[in-house]
Amino acid sequence: MRRMRERIDDLGQRFTNLSARIAATEQSLASANFCVAGADQRLNHARFLLSEFLEAAWQEGRADCFPRTSDHRPPAMRTGAPTPETKLLRAVLEEAIDSLRKNRARNNRRKRRLYGEDAQWIRDRDDQSPFSFQYICTILGLDPDSVSASLLARYGPVQ
Repeated sequence: MRRMRERIDDLGQRFTNLSARIAATEQSLASANFCVAGADQRLNHARFLLSEFLEAAWQEGRADCFPRTSDHRPPAMRTGAPTPETKLLRAVLEEAIDSLRKNRARNNRRKRRLYGEDAQWIRDRDDQSPFSFQYICTILGLDPDSVSASLLARYGPVQ
């Protein structure tokens, strides 16, 4: 009888520990869902900014941002289903543009660091990495030099 009671107490303790772990996991999951929702919102905003930038460049006659093709619209605005890889590369570019815009005021150490990292990434001419600015622009059909110059002119540091 004593062994049975010890066994029941042991199972009760395990159940209590497991319940606490489940509660902590649920709390972590809720926090992660909140973070994902925020990231999704920022990504959608970055997509909007990139589309706005590309449309403005096209309307301003900044055709030098786009390669010459038989289709006279920017590649990002052509019809056709983009591949998941292209969507990812576009999202990386959109996030960088949004970060550059948000941190251009550089009114604290963190914003100065982030702006510097983004501007350096845009200026860098490395095309070996699949996530380099040069490579992403090339895959998306954009002229890296023109896009870089346009972005840095438009989102240069606030003085």
